[in-house]
Amino acid sequence: MSISKTPIDSETFGEGARHYFLDLLQTSNNSRYLRITRSTYDIGAANYKRDQVIIFEEDIFFFVEALSMLLSRVPANLKVA
Repeated sequence: MSISKTPIDSETFGEGARHYFLDLLQTSNNSRYLRITRSTYDIGAANYKRDQVIIFEEDIFFFVEALSMLLSRVPANLKVA
């Protein structure tokens, strides 16, 4: 199985020194996966630190469901930033 480096689709968000990248990619056998990347600028080291999580196609539904459940329990008066 070969993993593509070119996203099928992407979304980004962030502010200041921290940015997030959500990339939907596809393998050579046409399986899709979600790659979540956080990029943080380290002022002291004058470089970027990057962390990634990969969620495979068969788990994306469970990831979205768990995230939805978690966010539904956030009190209405609490701002999610």
